[in-house]
Amino acid sequence: MGVLHRYLLTSHLVSLGMTLAVFTFVLLLGNIFKDLVALLSNRTIDVWTIGRFLALLMPYVLSFSMPMALLAATLLVMGAFSADGELTACRATGLSFLHVTAPIFGVAAALSLACLWVNCFVAPGLKHRFNQAFVELAIKSPISLLEEGTYLRDFQDMVLYIGRRDIRQNMLYDVRITTLENNEMSQEIHAERGALSVDPLQLKLHLRLFNAQIDQRDPTDPENIEKRKWGMTVAEYPLELDLARLIDQRRAVKEAHHCSSTELWRQARRLGRQGVHPTPMLVELHKRLALGTACLAFVTVAVPLGVRVHRRETSIGILISLVLAVAYYFLVLFAEGLKRSPHLYPEFVVWLPNLVFQAFGGYLLWRQQKT
Repeated sequence: MGVLHRYLLTSHLVSLGMTLAVFTFVLLLGNIFKDLVALLSNRTIDVWTIGRFLALLMPYVLSFSMPMALLAATLLVMGAFSADGELTACRATGLSFLHVTAPIFGVAAALSLACLWVNCFVAPGLKHRFNQAFVELAIKSPISLLEEGTYLRDFQDMVLYIGRRDIRQNMLYDVRITTLENNEMSQEIHAERGALSVDPLQLKLHLRLFNAQIDQRDPTDPENIEKRKWGMTVAEYPLELDLARLIDQRRAVKEAHHCSSTELWRQARRLGRQGVHPTPMLVELHKRLALGTACLAFVTVAVPLGVRVHRRETSIGILISLVLAVAYYFLVLFAEGLKRSPHLYPEFVVWLPNLVFQAFGGYLLWRQQKT
């Protein structure tokens, strides 16, 4: 490898490291923000547990952030390379455009292989383990899911408000509950405190309210004040809440996107032998392969486009990369939305974004090579 290739490769890898850190942080925070708030609010959870959750989700996030980071880094490096006149100097010595940019395409090919392996065999299983770990934590400490000062409408025919909570003692304070009947208020309960316990087998929360004051409304005429029963006090009032509604049991179920590619292929073949078209499995398989090769598709566009932009500014490169990435993933989501229409062969439509980017990038490369 010559001095020119080492210089270009070093610049590209440095930019890639910075953009990868930014995009990974943003996407990781976006995927885990709600869960992270619940984890941080639980003072019994140490930093190592939170780190484990982040590590389990990291490969899944990298499968999306890596192509975006590579796209941004390529635009930045090629824009600066062109703006500084270095590309013109290389062309003046007789070097072809493809020869000069060969290291960048080599990085893209290597990262595509890495992303294929992560998408097909690593990320799906770890994402399922992340969901399971969160469910286990929620069962162990469900009080961490009950936010203070917020009206929780996750329970059927019931609205729950908690003024304050003591996580270590599993105690709730200033508890207000509104029960609904036909979407109308039928009962209002206020208790100064309540004790919380969990039934992990039945996924039920048992709430014992102490000195609960109950205001009963007439369900046939809830707004009529004269028909209300005010101020009935109960020393201990038991309630049963559905924990499954808080932790979202879909997390614990191993769906198609949680299976490895080998498992998906076996399921698809089994359904095919039973006469059922395995469209969802095939779409998931092809989507992983398409997203894995997105690095190469992005670089094919970014290399000539960065030269045409001809700017050093980081903001321009980031903006263009975001626009291109959004367009690409929009097309992927559109194709995935067709998985319930097997007659349209959505497993092949998933490859449309790659084909569009490769064709557009190939055209730009051909034009750049001719100049």
